[in-house]
Amino acid sequence: MKNPRIPLDELRARYDALPPLRPAPGERRWYDRLATWEDFLEFGPLTAEYFSDIDDVSDNWLRPAAPELFDLVMEAFG
Repeated sequence: MKNPRIPLDELRARYDALPPLRPAPGERRWYDRLATWEDFLEFGPLTAEYFSDIDDVSDNWLRPAAPELFDLVMEAFG
């Protein structure tokens, strides 16, 4: 696990305060990989790395799907 830039206790509190994710039956969305705290820690660094490689990611479909989660993963691991 890559160490987050935010202390774990603060990060956990902020993760727990996120609004519920919108289900997408029959679909797999980027935020499904971050749906639990454990998954957030495991897949957050890879997700942030992927987003960092995309030009102008905030203006496309990725961020609007789960903006608070997007912002947190980028702040913690981006």
